[in-house]
Amino acid sequence: TWGDETAQLLDAFTGKLQREFLGHTNDILDAVFRADGRVVSTASADDSVRLWDVVTGHEERRWQHPGAMSARFGTDGSRLLSLSAGGGALLWDVATRTHIAEMTTIEPLYFSEPLASFHPDGSRIALCGARDPIVIDATTGTIVLELKGHARQARSIQFSPDGNLLVTSSGDSTARIWRVATGQCEQTLNHPIGDSELQEARFSPDGAWVATRDNRATLVLWNAASGQKVAH
Repeated sequence: TWGDETAQLLDAFTGKLQREFLGHTNDILDAVFRADGRVVSTASADDSVRLWDVVTGHEERRWQHPGAMSARFGTDGSRLLSLSAGGGALLWDVATRTHIAEMTTIEPLYFSEPLASFHPDGSRIALCGARDPIVIDATTGTIVLELKGHARQARSIQFSPDGNLLVTSSGDSTARIWRVATGQCEQTLNHPIGDSELQEARFSPDGAWVATRDNRATLVLWNAASGQKVAH
């Protein structure tokens, strides 16, 4: 439950309460399932990120992260990335509970902003860095790629479904599609309303299309391969 210190598990069909996760001492800002559905992570204004067993409701892990506002599991659940309201990102090893790396991201404008994305195979993480988008190794936390080209900070980042491309959106009114293997920009998508800031760019599930959204709630659909605008 957002804005409450108790997380609740509800039946998706009936809305009936199935489980409560008790322990946070301030508002819960984010809750997500691990891919296997057996564990839930929560981020809270009590400066902690916690993992919960879905069946028992028991707390399994807890990490302190001042300003924690969201957390995301890697593909295989072995890594957890937590983001803070102040722009700090911490990478954790779930099994050992150890802190692997710390990175600086842009300061989020809102809680659900997609500032990070795990590669489909879990080996890398893309983030909207404080200056440029970056890609880090999920095992070591070291930076393996810097994506340079945006004139202003990137506001969102996402791997394509096959993991070969990245798409970023920026306050410079463009979205860019990057080749992961080389870090080269393959397409620059110029938003039709030139003075608006792009808040988000997302691939379609098949990777064929990109949808962009600006700060005026204008949606544009693009062909990912050609960079051509399809509709808005």
